[in-house]
Amino acid sequence: MNLNNFTIKSQDAVQEALQIALKNEQQSIEPAHLFLGLIQTDENVISFLFKKLNVNQSRIESALEAIIKGCPKVTGQSQYLSNDTNQVLLKAQSYLKEFSDEFVSVEH
Repeated sequence: MNLNNFTIKSQDAVQEALQIALKNEQQSIEPAHLFLGLIQTDENVISFLFKKLNVNQSRIESALEAIIKGCPKVTGQSQYLSNDTNQVLLKAQSYLKEFSDEFVSVEH
């Protein structure tokens, strides 16, 4: 996965996902980590979409935190992207051609 093809904000979201997993002593970075990382790093797009869809953001965050707490804890090991998270990021990259973009942004 080449994060150089990601915008700064997207890179920040991935980095935040890593930090969330690290804080919770988790080795595998799951889609829930990534989604919560997106919510925490992007105040504009995510909150706009949630308001537009009439979604309660705090309930989503609580549900994500519950999912994350249920992930296995491992210490002393290197972190890695789970297969599901890798698929999410690859899917986001696949939208580049469709949207005629050069970089993966949080919208993808």
